[in-house]
Amino acid sequence: MNKIGITTTVPIEILLAAGYQPVDLNNEFITDPSPERLVNIAEKAGFPLNCCSWIKGIYGVRMDYGIDDFMLTHHIKTRIEVFLDMLVRQKYGWQAII
Repeated sequence: MNKIGITTTVPIEILLAAGYQPVDLNNEFITDPSPERLVNIAEKAGFPLNCCSWIKGIYGVRMDYGIDDFMLTHHIKTRIEVFLDMLVRQKYGWQAII
């Protein structure tokens, strides 16, 4: 089963029926024994220091768990554009236009 990262409440049944194992990126970040390690992953990838630590932590979880597929909502925090831009650059090698 492929993992899919989620950041909000979604109908899990749909994801399961599609063959995904949902991973709540928020919960994985906040319950990690060393959340600062996850923030550091994002900063090493190029996230600015002044970017929201929550966004960086979610990105760190995604990278640490090797999650390629994800569902994000724009309301999770400001600066979501930085998060999306980093993901698009990694996957496709080009910058997202947000």
